[in-house]
Amino acid sequence: MWSILNYLYRIRLHILFVLYSIISLGMLVGNDPYHYSRWRSTMVEFQGNTLNQLNAWRSYWGLRAANEELNEQLAIARTRLYQDQLADSAALVSLPQIRSFDSLFTGTNISNNPDSMQSQALATASPFLKTPLIPKASDSSSEYKFIAARVVGNSTIHRHNYMILNRGSRDGVKPRMGVAGPKGAVGIVDQVSEHFCTIITLIHAKARLSAGLAKKDAVGTLFWEGGMINRATLIDIPMHVPVKKGDTVYTSAYSLTFPPGIPVGRVRSHRIPDGESVYRIGVDLFTDFRSVQYVHLIDYKKREERLRLEDKIATDD
Repeated sequence: MWSILNYLYRIRLHILFVLYSIISLGMLVGNDPYHYSRWRSTMVEFQGNTLNQLNAWRSYWGLRAANEELNEQLAIARTRLYQDQLADSAALVSLPQIRSFDSLFTGTNISNNPDSMQSQALATASPFLKTPLIPKASDSSSEYKFIAARVVGNSTIHRHNYMILNRGSRDGVKPRMGVAGPKGAVGIVDQVSEHFCTIITLIHAKARLSAGLAKKDAVGTLFWEGGMINRATLIDIPMHVPVKKGDTVYTSAYSLTFPPGIPVGRVRSHRIPDGESVYRIGVDLFTDFRSVQYVHLIDYKKREERLRLEDKIATDD
């Protein structure tokens, strides 16, 4: 015991030097925005490389689940193609909105059973085929760019949950880009390094998403209150809007991050708090944040133009 204490006493100056160096670096990073930004970028790159290596062997054991997920996306793409072909035929002249899909997802509950594809495409009573939240594919293709990415790091047990993706600035990734998985919205890009990026998921205490209900001309704000990672809350939907359990929640056209019509979740419960004139809606999120492995980053090409216009309006006021 005394030998250890004597050794620590002999190197006390070295210990003090290291301690003061750490304190100095902490003060420098904490008080200088430039150094803080560089530190965050370096940490993202380091975490990304580390997790990418760890994820390499984990991916082998998850190949079956990954294949199932890719097959699901392929089924959606093939269904959409099949519906587009039907929409071009004279038999579906009476269904002008059958092509109203965005570039990634449809608003329908698509079955992977090939025998049911035609019946779903012809189901004119489907409440999502004509939803105004979903633009035509031709509109989305000119405004949005999609970048495929893989999840190499993920947290789901904290108040501020993040994901790390294997795409960075050299791939065209920028902060505030939306991120969607095979089942719906996942989160928003936060920090970007050359090869990796971190995203704030929908189960992050500070995440906010502009969302609305299918076929309802009302838009609210969706956020996570903590607790269960598959549930969120939607507010600011006026009380005159009819809401029922099972309604689908989509991203809205007001979002600068997502295209309108990306699925978010389904209404689990709804109520109007005392003294208020808007709903408080419980939403079951579609995305399974524990198991999602592959996502798409969404680059809204007109974001900067809209931001400049909104800044000008704010300045004029």
